[in-house]
Order: sequence, then structure tokens, then C-alpha cells
Amino acid sequence: MVRRTILSAALLEYPDRRVVLLIDDPPLPDSGTAANDLAAMRELSDEVSSMLDPIAEKFGVSSREYRMRGINGFLDVGAEHARLSRL
Repeated sequence: MVRRTILSAALLEYPDRRVVLLIDDPPLPDSGTAANDLAAMRELSDEVSSMLDPIAEKFGVSSREYRMRGINGFLDVGAEHARLSRL
């Protein structure tokens, strides 16, 4: 449930956002199960980042290339649609 919530927040189209996970559990759990759960929660941020970072990089490269084509006057709407579809 928490993973899905973090993914949903990370995928929102909202400029300059920052997603923060607040874990309201004791920092020193009193059982092995609670300690494992807390460790798993703390790893979720890195897990989601490593899942989304390669995708974000691909879109970033494509966006920079698109801007350069526009600056140089080489925009072909059909070709741009095809590129976007492949992404």
C-alpha cells in the first residue's frame, strides 16, 4: 500500500514537487517483525527511485533532443508523434 502511494505521488504532474515519506513508528522497534517492517519502509524511497530514474532519464534526453530540433527548425509533427509513442 505504501509503495503504491509513493508511486502515485511520484507520478503526479506537479512542478518542483518533493515526495516525503513520514514513518510514524518508534525508531527502535521492540520486536523483530516491527524492525523488519521499519527497514522495508525505509528502503521504499530508494526502491521507487531506482525504478523511476532510468525512465526519467530517457524522457529527459528525449525532451532535450526535442528542444534542439525546435531551435534548429527541424520539427516534423508526424516524426515527433512517433517518437513520443515509442517512449
